[in-house]
Amino acid sequence: MAVDYKSYDFQIYEYLIRLRQALEQAVPCREREALLARVAKEQERIKTRRFRVAVVGEFKRGKSSFINALLGQAVLPVDASPTTATINRITYGAVPRACLCYKDGSAQEVEIGQLADYVTKLTGESKEQAARIREAVVEYPSVFCQNYVDLIDTPGMNDDDTMNQVTVSKLDQIDLAIVAVSANLPFGDTECNFMVQLLESPEICQIVVVVTYIDSVRPRERERLLSYLQERICGKVKEKLEKRHPPEDPIFEKYRRIFGQLKQFGVSSVDALEARELGDMELLEESGFLRLNKELPKLILGSQNNSAIEKAMAAIEEVCREYEDLAAGMPVRFEQRQKALREQRTAFARMAEEGAKLLADSARVRMYGTVNQFAKEAKAEIIQGFIRCLSGIRQMDADVLDEALKKQRIEAFQETTKMIRSKLDPQLRKSFWEEIADSSTQLSGRLRGVLAMAGVKCPQAEAQLAALVTQNPGIRLEERAQPFGWDIPLTPAKEQLLQADIIRWVKASAERSLDSYARRRKEAIGEQLDGACARVSAFLKPLVQEVGVKCRKEEEICAENIRQAQSEGYSERLKGLRQENAALQQAFLKELLR
Repeated sequence: MAVDYKSYDFQIYEYLIRLRQALEQAVPCREREALLARVAKEQERIKTRRFRVAVVGEFKRGKSSFINALLGQAVLPVDASPTTATINRITYGAVPRACLCYKDGSAQEVEIGQLADYVTKLTGESKEQAARIREAVVEYPSVFCQNYVDLIDTPGMNDDDTMNQVTVSKLDQIDLAIVAVSANLPFGDTECNFMVQLLESPEICQIVVVVTYIDSVRPRERERLLSYLQERICGKVKEKLEKRHPPEDPIFEKYRRIFGQLKQFGVSSVDALEARELGDMELLEESGFLRLNKELPKLILGSQNNSAIEKAMAAIEEVCREYEDLAAGMPVRFEQRQKALREQRTAFARMAEEGAKLLADSARVRMYGTVNQFAKEAKAEIIQGFIRCLSGIRQMDADVLDEALKKQRIEAFQETTKMIRSKLDPQLRKSFWEEIADSSTQLSGRLRGVLAMAGVKCPQAEAQLAALVTQNPGIRLEERAQPFGWDIPLTPAKEQLLQADIIRWVKASAERSLDSYARRRKEAIGEQLDGACARVSAFLKPLVQEVGVKCRKEEEICAENIRQAQSEGYSERLKGLRQENAALQQAFLKELLR
C-alpha cells in the first residue's frame, strides 16, 4: 500500500504552524528568531518540495556527460581532461537559458553554448572566470527538473584542493547524491572516504551510484562487474564507518536504509546521447538509460516526499528541544539582565555627573599650569630687565638711578601686559578648547560604552552624545579682564636707592605681584570652568533621565519575560507538540518499512 504523503503533509504543516505560533508568543530573544527562520524554511520545503540532486564523484568520471545524457542534449561542456570548475545547477525552465551568479552578488546571462568559456578550466582565461563564479544556473525544460527538482553538476573530487573545497562546500545543500563511479577504475579509498562523507551529511537522504563508461565493458561481463562493484562499495563504506563511528551511532541505520538496497545503474552517456539523436531505442536500452529513465524519477519523487516530511519532523523535534532548553535557562539570564540594567543605569548617571566635573578638572589642571608657567617666565623677564638696566649705569648717583629705574619700571609693566595679551591669553584659550574637545570625546565614548553594555537602544542619546563632541553645547570661555599691577613698588624710594639691594627688592615685588595676578587669574578660570561644568551637567541631565526611563522599561520587560519563561502552560504546550510529532514520526517510518 502506497504511503499517503498528502495526509502527512497536512499534519506536519499543521504542526509547523502551531510551532511557529508558539514561538511568536514566546519570550523574544535572538535565538528565537533563528528558530522561527528554521520553521519558515521547513514550511517552504513542505509547500514547494524543493529538492536538490547532485552528481558527484572524482574527476574523469563522466559526471557532466551523464547529466547531458539525462537531459537528452549536450547542455554542459565536456572534455577528455577534468573540465568542470564551478557548481552548475540545472533547474526547470520552459526556455533554455544560462545565468552566471558571481561571488560578488552580480549576475550575467550568457548563451548556453558559451558556458565552456566561463565554467571550465580548459583555458587560463576560463579558469580565471570560473574562480569568480558562485554557481552557473541553467534553465532547461527537462522532466527530471519538474516539480522543483534541481540537478547539480560539481567539480571532480581529487582533482585539486580548490575543486575539492567547491564540492564539499555544497554537501549541506544536497538532498540526493548521484555518485559517478567509472567502470574502468576500481572503487578506491578516496572514493570510499567521499561516499562516507556523503552518508554523514545530515541533509543527504539518499545515495545512488551510476557506473559510467559501461560501454567499455563487454556486454556479458557487465552484470558481473556491477555486482562486484556493489558488493565492494557496500563493504568498504561499512568498514570505513565502523572505524569512524561507535556501533550505536544512528549513522548505521541510515547506512542500512540506503546501502541495504543500494540503487546502482550502469550507463554509457555517449551511447545514450547518440541513441536520442538517432531515435535508436535498442541503443538507448544498451546504454542503460532506458532503465534509469524509468526508475530514477520514481526514486527522486519518493526521496523528495520522504525527505521533506522527515526533515520537517526532525526540525520540529530539534526546535522544540532547543527552545525548551533555552527557556529553562531564561529566568537566570533575564535576572542577570535586570541586574546589569540597574547597574548600567546607575553607572550612566554617575559617569555623566562625574564626567562633567572631570571635563572641567582636566582643563583646570592644564590652564592653571599655563598661568603658573607664565608667572615664572614673567618674573625672570622682569628681573633680567632690571639687571640689564643697572649694568648700564656708570655712576652711583640717586638721581641717575631713580631716572633709569623709572624707565625700567614702565618698560617692565608694558612688557608684562604685552606678554599677557600676546602669550598667556592665547595659550589659555588653546588649552581650554583642546582639553574640552579631548575630554568631551572621552566622556562621550565612555557613556556610549555604558549604553552598549546595557544593550539599550536610544537614538536620541546617540545624537546628544555626538553633539557633546561636535558642538560643545553650553561650553564657552568667558574672558574677564584681569588687570595687572604692582602690589608693592617695584623699586625702593629714591632716598633708599644707594643703600638698598635693588635686585632683591625687584625680585620680591615681581614675585608678589605676579603671584597675586596668577591667583586672581586662576580664580577667574575656576569660576569659568565651574560654569562650564554646570552647563554640561544641565545638557546631560535629560539624557540621563531618558536612559533611566529606557532601562526601567527594559527591566519591566525582563520581569515579564521571567514570568513567561516560568509558565508551566507554555512548556506543556511545546512538550505536547513534541509528543504528537514523535508519534507521527513513528507511524511514518513504520509505513515506509512495509
